[in-house]
Amino acid sequence: MIAFSYGSICHACHSCNIHNRCHADQIRHFRMTWILNIEEQRLKKKDKVLADMIKENEQMLEIEEQRLKKKDKFLADMIKENEQMLEIEEQRLKKKEKFIADIESTLEKKAKLIEENEKLREQRDTLKEKDLETAATSPKPVSSGDHMKIMLTISFFIWSGFYVMCGIAALLTVVVLVILLLWQSPKRREILIRVRARVEERCNCWIDKIVCGGAEEKRKQEEEERKKKQAEEKERKKNMAEESIDHLQFV
Repeated sequence: MIAFSYGSICHACHSCNIHNRCHADQIRHFRMTWILNIEEQRLKKKDKVLADMIKENEQMLEIEEQRLKKKDKFLADMIKENEQMLEIEEQRLKKKEKFIADIESTLEKKAKLIEENEKLREQRDTLKEKDLETAATSPKPVSSGDHMKIMLTISFFIWSGFYVMCGIAALLTVVVLVILLLWQSPKRREILIRVRARVEERCNCWIDKIVCGGAEEKRKQEEEERKKKQAEEKERKKNMAEESIDHLQFV
């Protein structure tokens, strides 16, 4: 570019002064153009960096806005939850106050009832004392309730005795009928022999149990006494052996 400009300038002016002046202008123009290009590129880079920074800042602002929105939503939920908890606590306190008021009213009623009971007890005690005084001074008449109790007791014993006698009579009747039937039976002898053998067998068993039981008990007692004597004899021998050993060691 410079050579082309130099050749065209020399061809146009045919003068060294003019050539040198034009050449210096061209060089100055080239420098200015080069500096402007560099500055333009620097400014473009700077604009790009600034645009990237602005874009990044906008993204950061959007993220911060979203974070703040989430934070606001979270705080709103917490405030709502706290309000609900406060309402629940207020209701609980109201119920508690109502319960305490009910307890106080019941205690007041109970105190009034206790006072009334004390008054009634005092009145009863006074009436009882008066009744005792009147009973001590006047003879006690027999009431209709006592007459009724006596009559019921007598009737109970009478009917009980009647039913017992009827039962005994029925049992005796059955026994007599059985004896008559057996007496009139053709196999009377066999039945009597069988009954007698059964009775004798039972009596013998009872006698054997009594006798054998006594003998077994006596045998057990003798066995226990024998074991006890053996144990005493063994203990005595052991003590004698220990005494003899101690005596020998002493000697």
